[in-house]
Amino acid sequence: MDIRQLRYFLAVAETLHFTRAAEHLGIAQPPLSQQIRKLEGEIGAPLFHRFSRGVELTEAGKRLQIDAQHVMNAAEQALTNAQRAARGISGRVRLGFASSAVFHASIATTLRAFRARYPQVELAPHESDSPSLIEAVRESRLDAAFVRLPPEDAGLDFTLVAEESLRLVLPDGHAEAGKEEVDPGDLGEDPLITAPPWTSPALYELILGVFRHTGREPLLSQQAPQVPSCPNLVASGFGISLIPESVCQVRSEGVVYPRIKGCSPPISIVLATRHNDQTPTIRNLIEVVKRELS
Repeated sequence: MDIRQLRYFLAVAETLHFTRAAEHLGIAQPPLSQQIRKLEGEIGAPLFHRFSRGVELTEAGKRLQIDAQHVMNAAEQALTNAQRAARGISGRVRLGFASSAVFHASIATTLRAFRARYPQVELAPHESDSPSLIEAVRESRLDAAFVRLPPEDAGLDFTLVAEESLRLVLPDGHAEAGKEEVDPGDLGEDPLITAPPWTSPALYELILGVFRHTGREPLLSQQAPQVPSCPNLVASGFGISLIPESVCQVRSEGVVYPRIKGCSPPISIVLATRHNDQTPTIRNLIEVVKRELS
């Protein structure tokens, strides 16, 4: 028994006439009759009562018609699913998000656009620090990840998602708290709160560079578990901090977010993927990222 035989059988079962079924299938009647006979031989029972005016289904034929239609529907669905997967319009993407990057509006905008365009693709989210996410993508435990721009030797491909500036985080009682812009050189005596370097090396080096650009070495103090925790530690009196502008959405009572006066180099958020990843869903995700950036 094969799909072709079932298709031939269903054509006869629907028309109850060999000649009309053959015309519908676009084949001659003898090959059609031969395949039905072969199918009946495999089953060991007739599928039709044959009359000069046409045919009628036997009990075996009626049962086979129900099951054969299920088989044909499943085969058509399997074909459709394979075609959708080949075009990247269905499937599953294991997607990572860096804790310090997840607040940026561009990520939400990109994901909304992707889900609207490919609603049948399942996104399985995973949040962690950038180095852990990069390693997970490299080892194929994740398919892609939104991370802060890592070192060039990370061994992956990176698609730019957004760039943003840093903001200072000061307690609202600080002498500089009332200013819209603050010179980091005036903050050299304040303890600096950062997330551990391994959670986002690029961001950590950028923060230190802001102070070193003024000729002062920052006074490193309390470490926060993650970048979004820094405002709470500032509010608790542990010192000051620098965070990406998008993280200012974390509103803590008792802190202000003045801009940095002078040099404030941007930091990038990128989509990390494996080199030459030809997975259709990943190609489509990269295309949406590029379209949203343009």
